[in-house]
Amino acid sequence: MVKPKTIFSEEIKTIRKIAISLEEDLSNVQKRTRERESRVKLLYDSLEKVSLKAEALQEISDLVGLDLDADEVLSLIMDSILKLMKTDAGSILLLDKSGERLIFKIAKGEKADEVKKFDVKVGEGIAGWVVQNNQAVIAPHPKKDKRFKSDIAEKIGYLPYNILAVPLVSRKAVIGVVELINTLEKKCFTKEDEDLLISINNQIAIVIENANLFSALVRKMSEKTVLSEVSKTVNSTISLDNVLDLSMRLVKQVMRVEASSLLLLDKEKNELVFQVALGKKGEAIKEIQVPVGKGIAGWVAETGEALYIKDVTKDERFFKMVDKTSGFITKSIICVPLKIKDRLIGVAQAINSIGEKEVSGDDIELFSTIASQMAIAIENASLYKDLEELFFSTISTLVATIDAKDPYTHGHSQRVMEYSVACAEELDLPNEEIKEIKLSGLLHDIGKIGIDEKILRKQERLTEDEFSVIKTHPDMGADIVSHIKQLITVLPGIRHHHERYDGKGYPAGLAGQKIPLSARIIAVCDTFDAMTSDRPYRKGLEAKIALAEIEKFSGSQFDKTCADAFLLNHKKGKICSGN
Repeated sequence: MVKPKTIFSEEIKTIRKIAISLEEDLSNVQKRTRERESRVKLLYDSLEKVSLKAEALQEISDLVGLDLDADEVLSLIMDSILKLMKTDAGSILLLDKSGERLIFKIAKGEKADEVKKFDVKVGEGIAGWVVQNNQAVIAPHPKKDKRFKSDIAEKIGYLPYNILAVPLVSRKAVIGVVELINTLEKKCFTKEDEDLLISINNQIAIVIENANLFSALVRKMSEKTVLSEVSKTVNSTISLDNVLDLSMRLVKQVMRVEASSLLLLDKEKNELVFQVALGKKGEAIKEIQVPVGKGIAGWVAETGEALYIKDVTKDERFFKMVDKTSGFITKSIICVPLKIKDRLIGVAQAINSIGEKEVSGDDIELFSTIASQMAIAIENASLYKDLEELFFSTISTLVATIDAKDPYTHGHSQRVMEYSVACAEELDLPNEEIKEIKLSGLLHDIGKIGIDEKILRKQERLTEDEFSVIKTHPDMGADIVSHIKQLITVLPGIRHHHERYDGKGYPAGLAGQKIPLSARIIAVCDTFDAMTSDRPYRKGLEAKIALAEIEKFSGSQFDKTCADAFLLNHKKGKICSGN
């Protein structure tokens, strides 16, 4: 028979084993539960982080679509980056037009305003290295990194303890860098941070690209507007000097330069002469002549090719004497030829670009197009001048023939024309009006071609009937000229030059301001020449007596303003008499 104690001992052992096993199972369950809880928390944290990043990326994406200035959008994006990545400071640096330096476009953080005063040379510092090599950099200890340059940090008193710099790429070309400095938690930037910033950089590049496209569009519209303005100016009736001056002002505006100038070719001297010079020292520059083949302008004139020089000090063709003489400092220059077909008539220059934008082929093409328009204006003006001179020559010959019918009035029409032009200039009338007065003065007596020579050549005083015939010559002259379309505007001066300011003249008895201004001017000049010219029945008066008569009848027979202009011109020596 087995003893009870032994039986219970075995049972106790078995129970203990079971208890130990249960304890181990419970421990394993608790361990697995803790691990599961840890993984769940990790997963939750990760999801929360991803959710936050997704929200931030969506926020940045929304910012890209805002109808704001590019700088405003980039500033808001940088704010979102700093918040998302829990970073103390950050900046966007873009390449300047030379492609050699990085300029701080956006800077955020404690010393943001101070850091904007600096720029970074490509290849120097971490930002410069990133742009040069198109590679991102995580620098956990910048001071120990050979690429790090501490000069800017030391000057502004802001030392970084970690840096993340990622290249900014647009259309496969590096255009800048985004740099983050000092995480708020003082942890090192991670590869995950780098990847995130790269994805954000794509959005930044879109903003910059859109801004550049918009700028290009605005520029294209501006170019079309300028070309339209130049075209309208060229085809206007204003003088050639004004056309060229206005055109070069538009060039200065659209090409964004400090100065612009136009030089015309003097064929006889084989020199370029400044016709227009806008900008500082413009008047001094106008006194200079440039030999063809000498300097950049001379080279363009000689070859007929457009030329852009970014730095004139490095080009042996630069003609230093112009700057030396004028005191102007030339840095860069765009020079284009002015040609009619293959014939060169001059050159145009746009000097010292303003701003960071690099001069492009489109800029030179635009300038060349404007130059072509100006060349057409110069050629048209030259042709018009030749035609105008021929026209006046023909009219003068015709008038001289008419004057020859009466030997006592020989040269009278020419003198009245000269006196009238002098008065019109004294009254500061527009050029077109002066031309009309010039023609009116020359043709004022053309109606005498229909007057019997017996009356014109009569040695004695005219009878009333004969004078009545003479009084028909203003109407007769206007009727003759009315058949020439180009002379319609001169009819009032011809028809009414014998009207009196008090209304006692002929043929219409007009008074005061109802008399055309051209006729009021010619009336004074015609009377003076008639008084000082010899007649068969009397000797011409001395000039001082004739002037006294004009002064005496100023305000009655003559318009006082016109009489005063005549008297002042005589005093200045612009109107002379043989007596």
